[in-house]
This record gives sequence, structure tokens and C-alpha cells, in this order.
Amino acid sequence: MKNLKLFTKLFLFTSLLSFMIACTTTETVEVIKEVPVEKVVEKVVEKEVEVVKEVVKEVEVVKEVAPAPTYAKSINVRDVFFFTEGFTPPRGGSFFEHRISQQVYEGLTALNTPMVTRGDSAVPVPNLAESWEISGGGTTYTFKIREGVKFTTGNSLTGQAVVDSLKRSIHVIELDKATARFSWVTDIVSIDATGDMEVTMVLKNSFAPLLAILASKQFLIVDAAELKKHEEEGDWGAAWGATTSVGTASYQIDSWVAEQRLTLKRNKDYWGGHDGVGPGADQLVFSNIPENATAELMMAKGEVDVALQMDPISLKTLDLQPKVYTFSYPSLITCNFLIDRRNEHAANDEIFKAIHMAIDYDGLLSVVAMGLGSVHQSLILPGMLGHDPAISNQWKYEPEKAKAIIAAEGYPDGFSIKLQSRAGACGSVVYTKGIEFLQASLKKAGINAEIVQSTGAKFWGQIIDGTLKDMGISGLGATYFDPDNPASVRATSECFLLGIEEHNKTVADKLKDLVAQGRAETDNDKRHTIYRELNALMVANCGEMTVLQVADTVALRTNMTDGIAMPHGFSLDFRYLRKAE
Repeated sequence: MKNLKLFTKLFLFTSLLSFMIACTTTETVEVIKEVPVEKVVEKVVEKEVEVVKEVVKEVEVVKEVAPAPTYAKSINVRDVFFFTEGFTPPRGGSFFEHRISQQVYEGLTALNTPMVTRGDSAVPVPNLAESWEISGGGTTYTFKIREGVKFTTGNSLTGQAVVDSLKRSIHVIELDKATARFSWVTDIVSIDATGDMEVTMVLKNSFAPLLAILASKQFLIVDAAELKKHEEEGDWGAAWGATTSVGTASYQIDSWVAEQRLTLKRNKDYWGGHDGVGPGADQLVFSNIPENATAELMMAKGEVDVALQMDPISLKTLDLQPKVYTFSYPSLITCNFLIDRRNEHAANDEIFKAIHMAIDYDGLLSVVAMGLGSVHQSLILPGMLGHDPAISNQWKYEPEKAKAIIAAEGYPDGFSIKLQSRAGACGSVVYTKGIEFLQASLKKAGINAEIVQSTGAKFWGQIIDGTLKDMGISGLGATYFDPDNPASVRATSECFLLGIEEHNKTVADKLKDLVAQGRAETDNDKRHTIYRELNALMVANCGEMTVLQVADTVALRTNMTDGIAMPHGFSLDFRYLRKAE
């Protein structure tokens, strides 16, 4: 029994860590700013009543105005490499690997990146699947595969190729013993090619997030037949594919020098993309330049065209350069203060509210994050179903009111608590600085906070054990752009680890019920209502006190245009990027 408990703790710990972790020259091409609206018809077939309903969705699309007669020779990109398992799905979970994978692979579905960046509702749109039908009460998905698409290997995209790719992803996930991270795959009954250009997936239960998940890295489409030729010890080419690309996207891997350089070359046979935008350069050259000072100098000299992963101070310095500009976009990462609801003080609902009022959100954004982000108090992000600004921006810094509540609850002189500080950061918020700022904020509300040094292993170990008595800080990220991600991971995993079930079983049961409802419901209006209710419950009751949505910032030379962010890929969408030489 002791071994079983130990195994369970280790399993939960490793699962949680996996979730914590982020052109043209002379051509005349522009991205339409006032974009047209394209009607995408999704057929929902209900076998029980033998009726076909057409659900017409209006999907914003970005179109290329004119074809690209010429291409920039090269776009040089500064990055900081973090290579773990590679670029070919489903392996490789670092933000760097996500960035590259989204440039060389595509999914059956896609997200409209400008809409995600603005925080608009970004429902999945057709990509390598040009349409789909949902039947059997949401358990059967039939995809019509787009014709005329080729892998960079020269092989054609077919229904069977898609089946092999999806089955390969599941095979590698099972090989890596990572099924817990993708539990929905155990619900798959079958994946079959039901025509030359048709794929049917049957699930045991309705699973609404499927279309969003098919746009995420782990299930992007690869040439599984080519990977099979390079199989080693049953890995279906995973080792070989770590630094090789066999996708359909606008770029493909040309060369890789570990810890130094990655070169992507233009896919000359690219089919055009779901939004009609093709690549603008013959090659993208990513260089590993860890030192910010070096990257600053190279940007100033024009040796680098685009700089990713710059720190806030360097970005402010670059803003002073006449031939450099920067822009920010909201990432899918949040900064959060965590406390167990079984904590002596947090167990009191009124004091729990007072703690929220004792956090200086605007100060944290301006002083610690240096303005790179936005105040956001919910794990359901803008653009996700269930998001509501009235929920995500409900708490204000009111230390005097918080102090009065604490006094009324029996603590006229306030109370004491410990804050665990550790290495790490969520975006521009360095954990140590965030904790120091929190300490000062709490003091004004009569909460005396003592900072104690800790580690990630200790902090999360105590959360898993249910022994956390202190407050701490952590960055939490969404790994696929659907409210099911923060709901299933945060609401029924971490919220429960932080004591919600013992504190309020009624709320805990309601959270579980809403998560199940959201997964089963296929109507987006109804899903929004479900997740909005769940969102409100999480913010009011869960021990994850979200404070900021982090912003990613990119520096570009002034001859670079159309830098469109891809928040779900932790990057720019390099298809859009144009360079005047």
C-alpha cells in the first residue's frame, strides 16, 4: 500500500510538471486588416432522428492580397534553444520545440492566429481537413481530407496517411508512458480511412475539445510512412524525426546544429494554408543566442531581423534603437499565487476574499512584470469559451477593506503566513521578485508574511501531499486552446489538490459536473454558458489565485512587417512575416 501511494504521488507530480511548463522583399503582399467573413459549414448528423442540421459558423479569415513573385533570401531569428525530445509530434514539450513544430507541421484543424492574439473567440477552422461531420451524439467525427496537399517528402496527403499519423502519435505517447497527459486517447474506439480522402474517428463518449486538440502540437500531421522507414526499437521513427521534418507546412527543416543553429527552408510545394498566406522567405535561420546583451548588439547592427525571448530591460533598450521596434501579445501563460483552502486562514471564506483584496494587481503588473502583460484573475483566457471580463477582473487592491474584514473575522492585529520563494519565472515575472512584492502588498492589509526559501520540487510536492501551509507562486499554461484545458487540469486537478473538496464538497461536486458537461456538449453557445459558470466558481473558490496574463514581446528590425503572433505556438506565425531588403 505504501508503494502504491508513493507511485500515485510520483505519477501526479510528473503529470503536473508537464502542464507547468513557454518574406518578401520586392513582392507586393499585404495582410488585409479588415478581413472578410467566410462561412464554414459544419454538418452535424444525428442518426437517432435521421436529420442533417447545418451549423453555419462565421469564421474570420486573413487572405493574401497578391501572390509572392519573389522571396526574401533569409530571415535571421534570435532564440534561446531548449531542446528536449525534438520537433516531430508528439514529442518535444519545450516552448522552443513548440515554436518550430508549428512552422513545419499542420493539423487537421487550425486556429486563426490574429483572432487568438486579440482575445476573440477563436474556434477551430478547417485546415488539412477541409470539412467535417459530427454524428452519433458527438461520438463520431468524419473528416474530409484536403486534396492536392503533399508532404515535404513528396508523398501525398491521403485519408490513410492521416490515419497512420494519428495512430503513430498515440503509439509514441503510449511508448513514452504519457497517456495520463492525453487521457482522451483511451476513449478512442477506432480511427479508419473510410475513403481515399476521408477519415472517421469514433469515440466512446462525446468529446467537444477534440477539434481544438487536433490543432495542437501533439496531433499535427506527419508522414508516418516515411518515419516508419527510420524506426528504431519500435519508436516509429521518433528518434530520427527529432531533428527532421516530414510535414506539409510552409517551411521544413534544412539543417540542425545542436545548441547553435536551426535552418528552415521554404516548402516550394506549399498548398497555401487555411487562410491563404504563404511563406515570405527562402529560409528562416534560428540562432541560439542566450545572452541578451549580445542579442541587443546584433539587432542594432542588423545581424538579426527578429529577436524572441528578450528580457524586459533589453526590450526597453531596443525600443530606443531607430531601426528596431517591439510589439507585445498575450501569451497562454498566467502568473498565480497558490494557497491550500485547508490552510487555517484560507479556510475562512471571508478571509480568503480579503487575501484577494490584499494583492496589488496593478502594481505587480507595472513594477514586477514591467508592463508586459495584463491583470487577469482567471485561468480561462480571452478567446476561450467561458471567458468573461466581469469574472477575470473582479478583484481590486483594497488593503484597508481587507484589513477590516480580517479584523471582523477575529484577527484585529492581523495574522502571519509564510511565502515560499523559489527560482523560476512566469514570463517577465521572476518568482523571487513576485513574492517580495506580494509580501509588501499583504503587509498593508495587516497580513505579516515571512519569506522562506524553497524549490519547485518541495512546493509542488507539498501541494500533491496536501501539506502546503504557506503561499507560493507558479506560472500555469494552456497546452491546447480550449477551456477544457484549464477546466480539466486546473478545476478538477490542482483545485482539488489545494483542498477544495474538503473545504466545500458542494462546489467540488459542481466543478466535476461542469467539466463533464463541457466535454460532452458540442454546441458552443451552451459550452460558453457551462464554462462561464465553472470560471466563476474557480475564481471564487479555488486556491489558484490568478493575477496576471503574461505577454510575450518580440523585437523586429523596421524592414520587417506583418509580425502576426501565434500565442498557442509560443511564437510568431512566420508564414506572415515579410522582409524588405
